[in-house]
Amino acid sequence: MEYQIVNLVASAAMNATLDLYNLAVSVPNIEYEPEQFPGAILKLKEPKVSMLLFKNGKVICSGASSEKEIELGIIKASKLIHEIQPSVKVLKKVKYTVVNLVATANLHQQLDLFNTALNLDDVEYEPEQFPGAILRLSDPKITLLLFKNGKVICAGAKQEEDLKKGLEKAAKLVGKVNKKVKNPAFSDSLPAPPNFSEIKSKPVKDKPKTVSKPKKTIKAKPKTVKKTKAKPVKKVKSVKKKPVKKKTVKKKKK
Repeated sequence: MEYQIVNLVASAAMNATLDLYNLAVSVPNIEYEPEQFPGAILKLKEPKVSMLLFKNGKVICSGASSEKEIELGIIKASKLIHEIQPSVKVLKKVKYTVVNLVATANLHQQLDLFNTALNLDDVEYEPEQFPGAILRLSDPKITLLLFKNGKVICAGAKQEEDLKKGLEKAAKLVGKVNKKVKNPAFSDSLPAPPNFSEIKSKPVKDKPKTVSKPKKTIKAKPKTVKKTKAKPVKKVKSVKKKPVKKKTVKKKKK
């Protein structure tokens, strides 16, 4: 069965303690946010891989499509670190272990995912949450994503031998359940669009074109406003008020 390796994840060690803060300040390709994640992220362009660097010297390489890219990525990372931290030696021979291997394949067959989930024990299918079905194998221990068009994504293998065994085993299990499925199942497919070539449309007569007359634009005459001179305001002298004498009323004796 044909497959294509999309992502290889491997772990290695620099055999030295790393000053992540100093590395992040000196190297522009390194991101370090200790409040969110304890490791620093180093992104390389050639090879196009991402590296997780930790203080104890552990390194996790992801995004490689082959084992050669893993070696080149770790060696290049050790050179960048050595320029800033001379105590870290440049690695000539890299010792690493593949942790996860992700690959894609094609069964070249339409799948009825609902029927597959009913007949196989290790299949989960919840179309409301995810469009694919999840098949988990115990030997080899891998996980496969199955899609209606027959495409498969395999993850969890640590060696290519496990990947091959898992894909072959999955193809046999799924093939037995979907023998009679040639086209997408009714439950998994949308109604076919109508054939517009078979529908005869009636000829539409051309209506006589009506030409609208151009509207006349009336220019508004500008209004002339006469300016009036403001009259000078007369100053009014303030008049001093005379003091009012209080009248005293004498009470009559009885």
